[in-house]
Amino acid sequence: MNGQGTKLSIKRRQLLIAGIVAAATPPGVFAAQCGGGVVAAAENPFGAAAGGGKLVVSGRVLGFGCQPLAGAVIEAWQEGMAPVRTIADGDGRFLLTTEVPVSLRGEAPHLTYHVTHPAHDLRARELFFSRQSSGSSESVASLERDEAGVWRAAFGVTLV
Repeated sequence: MNGQGTKLSIKRRQLLIAGIVAAATPPGVFAAQCGGGVVAAAENPFGAAAGGGKLVVSGRVLGFGCQPLAGAVIEAWQEGMAPVRTIADGDGRFLLTTEVPVSLRGEAPHLTYHVTHPAHDLRARELFFSRQSSGSSESVASLERDEAGVWRAAFGVTLV
């Protein structure tokens, strides 16, 4: 080591933070059918940032019996933007990076997502965001802003 310490790249730091948040979050928050509650989506939880800025979405995909689904493909998009895609790891966890959703036609900002796995297929659903942290569901993700100004949200999907 050169005495300056080890520097983490921004991408590696984001992955580390997302991993810590995902590991510290109770499994019920990640999948409504496996124990989570429901919160109401705010009209525009991003405030003035709606339609601009970075959004990191992380979560977990579970299958029958609330078991992790490794290899599930998660794809998310919003109107007018190209989809982003990732694959769940061995514990069913995933991380997507996209832009803050635009609020169109008076609707709350949201992403549309689709999850596939060799044994399962989830039809496209809408994911809304909430600044409230009391529970979660497969249609509402809790939203926070980190010290770098990046919006972060976590949600879970259960495929049965």
